[in-house]
Amino acid sequence: MSNLLAINEALKIGIKKHLISIFLIFITISYFSIGIFNTYYYGPTVDEFAHIGATNSNSRGVANNGEHPILLKTVNAILIKIKYKNFTATESEQYKLGSEFLFDSQYQGMEILRYSRFIYLAFNYLPILLLYLLTINNLLSKNIFGWFSIFYIFSPAFISNSNLLTFDVAGSWTALLFIVINYIYFNRYTSTNRTTKLWLGLLFVSTFCLALNTKYSNVILLPILLIFNILALVFPRLNQSNKKPLNFFLSYAAMSILALVTFYITIYGLYSFSFGNSNFVFGRHSIINKNLFFNQYYNLLEYTNQFGGRIQRLLLPIKWYMSGLSSVFLRSGEPSYTSFFHGQNINKTFLEYNLGLLPFKENPLVLIGLLCAMPVALWRSLATLKRKHSSAFNPKKALSVIILLILLLIFPLMYLLLSKDSKLTIGYRHFFPILIFGYLFAAALFSRYFSRLISCIFILLIVTTGLIGTFQNLSYVNFLWRSQKWLLVNDSSYNWGQENYRATKYIYDNYYADLLSASDQDLIISSFGSSNIGRELKLIDKNFSNPNLNKATLEAKYFTENLIDNRKSYSSHSKIIIIDSEVVQKLYLCQNNNYICKANFEFFQNTKPIYTNNQVIYVYKLG
Repeated sequence: MSNLLAINEALKIGIKKHLISIFLIFITISYFSIGIFNTYYYGPTVDEFAHIGATNSNSRGVANNGEHPILLKTVNAILIKIKYKNFTATESEQYKLGSEFLFDSQYQGMEILRYSRFIYLAFNYLPILLLYLLTINNLLSKNIFGWFSIFYIFSPAFISNSNLLTFDVAGSWTALLFIVINYIYFNRYTSTNRTTKLWLGLLFVSTFCLALNTKYSNVILLPILLIFNILALVFPRLNQSNKKPLNFFLSYAAMSILALVTFYITIYGLYSFSFGNSNFVFGRHSIINKNLFFNQYYNLLEYTNQFGGRIQRLLLPIKWYMSGLSSVFLRSGEPSYTSFFHGQNINKTFLEYNLGLLPFKENPLVLIGLLCAMPVALWRSLATLKRKHSSAFNPKKALSVIILLILLLIFPLMYLLLSKDSKLTIGYRHFFPILIFGYLFAAALFSRYFSRLISCIFILLIVTTGLIGTFQNLSYVNFLWRSQKWLLVNDSSYNWGQENYRATKYIYDNYYADLLSASDQDLIISSFGSSNIGRELKLIDKNFSNPNLNKATLEAKYFTENLIDNRKSYSSHSKIIIIDSEVVQKLYLCQNNNYICKANFEFFQNTKPIYTNNQVIYVYKLG
């Protein structure tokens, strides 16, 4: 009996000692299980065609599109260069090239897509691994690490984007990690040894370069870095335990210089690989003339054209990088963008759009938890201030706390300030840089103010609801939205074309004979991204051939042809209709002004589809 008790006690001690590692295993299995499922189950989104096309160009050194930093494209390009080297491209525009590569090459399109997605999925796992390393080295609270990991992985918004060939998740976590490293470096400088300082310095340089090479919005880290250097001159003088305040500033300044030099070296290598054989023209957009910074910068670069070839070669990567940055600035500065939002086609600002989606696109338990924790945090903070009011006020300590808060909040606040009035409302994913800092804030609150019992209950509920939500993928809408899902929003926040592949596969599996004999009038298709079933079938079966299906059969007839009245005319043959939420939204908007729209919207409401998924795609069979 005593032996059993001893074994039981030893087991408890062992579990407690290795609890954080056990948690990491759980989180890792959860992340990759969900990510791999999404990778295999869902077809290419619209932007993935563009990014795989651009990546193919990069692999041959003839890149012609720089609208995103090219780190992830370059890593993906190395895979393509090795594994799919025999593909011969005839297209150059990124969307057309991506379609040609996936549909018309000798390689399996879904295999190309899935291997490429694995690269992005693995890259977006890195924040969990890096935060774990900070935690086991006692630089980050275990509870904060645990809560943040739960939010990051069981957020339907983040996990549904983590495996896609897009850059929003990567850009968000790299910026967050850079800010967290800075916070730790400032806050723990006097209490860490030289080895830890060197390790933090390595992470500082790495996360800075990763952030600037994954998303152009992270370029705001450049002025932030300057501000941090100014704070590094002030902060150590507020800490009595720091006997050599100048050393802190010098070490931070040295890290900053090393980070900038490393950034230049990385863009030189990346852009030389991807653009080295390209005739890419360094252009100047007309809107740039309206912006003082970009206008003067372009004037400076044009002035450098008089220098010799070696200097030009050194400046070329910067020109390529800035050209991409200016194209993003051009697009985000568009005067208006009409988007479907809450049942209307309207113009919204970035802030209005995302605040209107936040309550319905997030795991509601995180929001409920925040509403519970924030009043408790405020009450306890006020009680602490009142208790300390009688003691002598320490202005240096107060200022040091303010500086630490600035370190944490400056990036999301600056991002919000610069983007709040933008009319480019094409996806909730652009809110990720703010959202991920919200997860960190929630993690800090929950870890401090929730008891162990409440924490366990909340984590169990968040994991459960998060898992349920992930099966909706990009179309996730929580239970707070009481109308039909498709009434909320469109584009990458709901329907990015991800369901087209599943609908096509359903038709292939169940109506193969109909597809083989179909004329170009036997199929009506209209879906996000102008899906062409004749090409999408090649993702399933390279050998399938029916030239009729490659014709322009996808013209939407829902606004000119009454499906209900004409059903009898289809009795001689079957007619398959595929529509998606975008078509339904258009019918919904025009039903009061167009009797055909009204009839077809009623058809949608009253006719049961033979296949549907996530209220995004609908397949009907007439005749």
